[in-house]
Amino acid sequence: MKCSRLQLIRCLFLCLSLIMTGTAVSAQNDPPEISEPINLDEALQESVAPDMASSYYYFALSKLNEGRGDVATALSQMRRALDFNRESIAVHLEAALLYEKNGNIPKAIEYAQKASRLDPEDPEPHWVLANIYFRTRNRIASSGEGLEKAVRELEKCRELDPQNERVYYALGGAYFELNQPEKAIRAYEEFQNLYKGSNAGYQEIAKYYMGTNDNEKAVEYLEKALELQPESAESLYLLGDIYTRLRRIEEAVPVYRTLARVAEDNLNIKKRLALFLIETGGYEEAAGILYPVVEDDPDNLECRLLLGRAQIGLEENDKAVETLRSIRSGDTDFDLNARFYLGVALKNGGELPEAIKIFTELLDALPPDSKEERAYRIPFQHQLALSYLENGDYPKSIEQYRQLAEKDPRLNLELMNVYRLNRDFDEALRIGKLEYEKNPGDLRPGILYAHTLAEAGRVDDGAMVLSDLLESDPSNVDLYVHLSQVYLESKRYSEAEETIRNAEQKLPGGNETGQVLKFQLAAVYERQKDYDRAESVLTGLLESDPGDNEAKFRLAAVYERKKDYDRAESLFMEVIKDDPGNAGALNYFGYMLADLGIRLEEAVRYVREALAIDPDNGAYLDSLGWAYFKMNDLENAEKYLLQADKHVKGDPVIYDHLGDLYNRIGDLDKARKYWNESVRVGTEPEEIRKTRRKLDDLGQREQAE
Repeated sequence: MKCSRLQLIRCLFLCLSLIMTGTAVSAQNDPPEISEPINLDEALQESVAPDMASSYYYFALSKLNEGRGDVATALSQMRRALDFNRESIAVHLEAALLYEKNGNIPKAIEYAQKASRLDPEDPEPHWVLANIYFRTRNRIASSGEGLEKAVRELEKCRELDPQNERVYYALGGAYFELNQPEKAIRAYEEFQNLYKGSNAGYQEIAKYYMGTNDNEKAVEYLEKALELQPESAESLYLLGDIYTRLRRIEEAVPVYRTLARVAEDNLNIKKRLALFLIETGGYEEAAGILYPVVEDDPDNLECRLLLGRAQIGLEENDKAVETLRSIRSGDTDFDLNARFYLGVALKNGGELPEAIKIFTELLDALPPDSKEERAYRIPFQHQLALSYLENGDYPKSIEQYRQLAEKDPRLNLELMNVYRLNRDFDEALRIGKLEYEKNPGDLRPGILYAHTLAEAGRVDDGAMVLSDLLESDPSNVDLYVHLSQVYLESKRYSEAEETIRNAEQKLPGGNETGQVLKFQLAAVYERQKDYDRAESVLTGLLESDPGDNEAKFRLAAVYERKKDYDRAESLFMEVIKDDPGNAGALNYFGYMLADLGIRLEEAVRYVREALAIDPDNGAYLDSLGWAYFKMNDLENAEKYLLQADKHVKGDPVIYDHLGDLYNRIGDLDKARKYWNESVRVGTEPEEIRKTRRKLDDLGQREQAE
């Protein structure tokens, strides 16, 4: 930014040459100032001969006393300096500023005006006058009048020195205060054109647009500000605040990420960044921010709550329960949130009875017709409905979803799904038909309605729904897959296969589309136990892409079902080597070893690795329990099989394994209970027959006793 002559004199007043080399302008050559009233005190003063050394002496004394805070003495000495050099613009302006500081605004204005008459081409007196009017406008006749006078002086500055960026910046603020936004914006933009060392002009324009709720314009100018200064804390904060208010969270995250780096230890910025990361799925990064904060300050309950939410997102539900369980702040809203997320962590971790208790208590604690009830009832009740659903208590889940759907019809599909799981197809189909007819082009209700029709025995009707959807969206590969699955669930294998073959002919042969269809075709063959043809399809996929781990995994599963365990193991090991985090492959291979009763310690190790990746997966917990059962470690077998049952309700395999466990323990009542449950919910005839034989053997043994 350019330095004014006054600024230079203030900084370097000890340099005598600055005053002595000033060009004197003879008052005798000036035209008479008839408009200015005569100052009799000055007119009657004894004339003093110009003396630059004396002027400098009193000037220096004045600045010394001003620095000490003795403004009255400083003013007296500055007047003496002026006596010895009456043609100095700089001394006049210093006197004006001292008069202002001493509270004598008329005198301050008078001396600044005198300076402007000494050299009409010098912009500095107009700049000083403008600032005096700005600072003292509330003490002038009216603040508006003072502001208008300041603007006139600034406009004169601009006329005399059109490249002076500070003038444009001051004009921008003044125009905004006078409610002349177009002029203000032009002034600030000119400031930015002249001066790239600051982004303050763009920031002021952005603030104006924020005040008028024109957020898009505000964002535009803040982005310009950040082009000039990418790590400007104020610009970043303003931009982040706009994105926050607009709920444009994904755009807010990188802004707050940069701001957190720039602001370093600003805890509020860290908390906001962590919150937005959690809301956009960045759980690991959020936890990395929050762990050190909570470790340094265990009583920071807000960060502990955020950490618990991040742990839930990371599926570290045991850690989340530990983090959230003891939070109590005394603030109703905060404590409701903490208890809510504790309930979510317990539900996700399979601790369903305790989760149900918490959500029920939270709902009961909401005062009727209160702001808390309006804010929290739906999320609390939704989690309660899900907890009942995962606990296998479908009637109670239905009751909650019915109440929810009355308030939010978007939940009708979830209500329909619970009716379907409860085998109440009349109600499920009633809701499905309404939702499908209400939104005939919406795939989700149509697909769910089609599958429900098929499960209710109306396969052709379900297929018709999917065919109608395909007419409106004939290139949608997922619809072909769902249509094939509808036929497959009803064991209409030829139609399931024909659907995929038709899709292969009609759809473009892109790699992704072709792969999806081939996988579904392999699934059709697997369900028929036609493992040779399933193998042929998957082998073809691998020939075209030898690195396709999904095809390797599926082919390994086919080999396992064909009892070709060596080739199955070889492929599983390839997948695990290429992708050590493939929990599905780790679990399947571990379960295969356990089921064969071989290398059981190795089986446990592989399944535990899968659980380290996905600790709440009920299928993996069942595999681990089954491996311990095979090792005859019945205590651990019971522990993990019961955990599996908590996470996956209504699984015939888990029930069958629990029946085997209690049969070996000798608790025959429990064995019978779980085997009966396995038969009740089972869908595979061969597996049902095996379990029935176990029940028959149990009955014969009891009779023999």
